[in-house]
Amino acid sequence: MNIRSIFAVTLGLIVFTVFLGNAETANAQSSSCYITQGGRPVCENVTIDRLIVQDNGRIYVATSADESGLSTDIGCAPLANVFLIVEENMQGRERILSLLLTAHERRRPLTTIGMNLDGSCSILYVSSEM
Repeated sequence: MNIRSIFAVTLGLIVFTVFLGNAETANAQSSSCYITQGGRPVCENVTIDRLIVQDNGRIYVATSADESGLSTDIGCAPLANVFLIVEENMQGRERILSLLLTAHERRRPLTTIGMNLDGSCSILYVSSEM
C-alpha cells in the first residue's frame, strides 16, 4: 500500500467517522433484506453483527436482518448463513469497508445495495442511517 492509498483510507475513515457521529440508541425502524424487482439484494436499516475475513481477501458481512431470502430468491451462496460480501478486487473496497467497520463499532444502522456476481451477493453501495 503506497502513501496515497494510506491517505485515502485514513481520510475516508475520518470522514465516515464524523458523518456517523456517536450511536447511543438503535434506530427504531425494523431491518430487512430483500431482492428488488431488478434483482439486486438490498438490506435496509441493518446493523453489522459479524464480519468474516477469508485468506483470499473476501469479507462476509452478517447483518441484523434475516438474509436467507437472498439465497432462495437470486441464488447467493452463503458462508455460515452470511450472504453479503465485500469482494477482494472491488473498486472502492477500502471506503466501503471503512464505513462498515465504523458502523459495526458504533452499532449504527446501514442500508446496503449489491448485486449477484457469480453466485455471491456483493455489496456495491453502503449508506449510513442517522
